[in-house]
Amino acid sequence: MTGQVQLFKNKLGECKKLETSDCLHKTSFEITNLPIFYIFENREGNSPVKMVTGKPYQLTVINKKNQDICLIKTDRCLFTDENQKCDCILFNKTTLFFVEISESKGKKRRGKRADAYLQIEATYNSLKNNLIDLSKFQLNGRICFMHEGMAVTRASENAKKAYFNDILKIYVTEGNGIDF
Repeated sequence: MTGQVQLFKNKLGECKKLETSDCLHKTSFEITNLPIFYIFENREGNSPVKMVTGKPYQLTVINKKNQDICLIKTDRCLFTDENQKCDCILFNKTTLFFVEISESKGKKRRGKRADAYLQIEATYNSLKNNLIDLSKFQLNGRICFMHEGMAVTRASENAKKAYFNDILKIYVTEGNGIDF
């Protein structure tokens, strides 16, 4: 795991907002082997997502084999260019998830879903443009919608899913949990 994390660091660097970040861990990369942990995005602050062990949170991560899992804080941390990126990346030795946490209510969900797909694709392209080899990973995207403080699962648009599956080789689903 540390070799793969070092590869990401060599190609992408470290947090670009260390001076203004209020993160507990002043790094874009955190590794855990906890059997269960949560991802929390504070929409009111200027910090990236963080790993937490209790409420509040938007995404549950189940680590059935207590293996090392790395959280890469992408949005508001690792990437600072004009194109928005997904909130974070979670990966182990074989599987990688691009994660976008989105808040939507009512009719705005379709637009938020389209934005989430664009952010996942922009993050994927940033990795590829920095010559990061993703071929050893099973690639996944997770769109986590929030509704009145609770995550809900909805089906994605079929055409967009097909593009991601067939062209980018990223299997995108919606939900508030990830199992490794």
